[in-house]
Amino acid sequence: MKVKHCVVISDLHFGCSFALCPPKKLILDTGVEYTPSGLQLKLWKIWEHFWKRWVPSITKGEPFYLVINGDILEGVHHGIVTPISQNFADQIYIASQTLKPIVKRAAALYMVRGTESHAGKSSQYEEILADQLNARPISQESTTAYSLWLKLGTKLIHFCHHIGTSSSSHGEASALVREINDTLVEAAKWGFDVPEVLVRSHRHSHIEVAIPYKDRRIVCFTTPGWQLKTPFVFKISKAKTFLPQIGGSIISNIDGSLVTYHFIRGLRQD
Repeated sequence: MKVKHCVVISDLHFGCSFALCPPKKLILDTGVEYTPSGLQLKLWKIWEHFWKRWVPSITKGEPFYLVINGDILEGVHHGIVTPISQNFADQIYIASQTLKPIVKRAAALYMVRGTESHAGKSSQYEEILADQLNARPISQESTTAYSLWLKLGTKLIHFCHHIGTSSSSHGEASALVREINDTLVEAAKWGFDVPEVLVRSHRHSHIEVAIPYKDRRIVCFTTPGWQLKTPFVFKISKAKTFLPQIGGSIISNIDGSLVTYHFIRGLRQD
């Protein structure tokens, strides 16, 4: 099957009370019933619009790969008290309930590892979820990995969750340019193919930069997330007033060239 599209989502943080949750009562491991909040229901409406309207409008019903680029679960970290449950079994359950209908639509699912504070040491809980969702193995040792090289046709894309962050808006692009430059240097050292698109996440916000390279250009972009602002966010200068960015991206091979599309929505929570 020839696949020309790749849908990318990241930073879902399932299990957080500020993140996605199916719009129904959930029975947690202890037997407690959890009902999603009003904000979670608003998030769910954006999720449904993304999958039912926006993705089909770009892919035109053609097959697509799905890449989840890290931080799928909220985990238990830094003494937080905002999770729906601190039991990883509950967080994996919420994730699987949300993702299984989406995975069925994809030609293949790939899962990139995120941050250990969210996913456990060596992303052990993301690995468990990947097996439940029948994700395609990335390495010989495990289903998930910290880095993914994926081709759409003959065009190469590189995925990794982490990237440098900035506490101010005017510095957001610097880390993306460094990612491109470092990739070019390593490709020159070792002779590997240069990817045309680099995908990074972790920031929960989108920005894209491109630089010319030979007869084409190299693009690097960061993905938005599916989590609203948590108490940690208000420590960051620029985050005090900004709206959380919700959405995802699509990379398509159009007549032999990679084209990027981005779905970005803001959601007030005050």
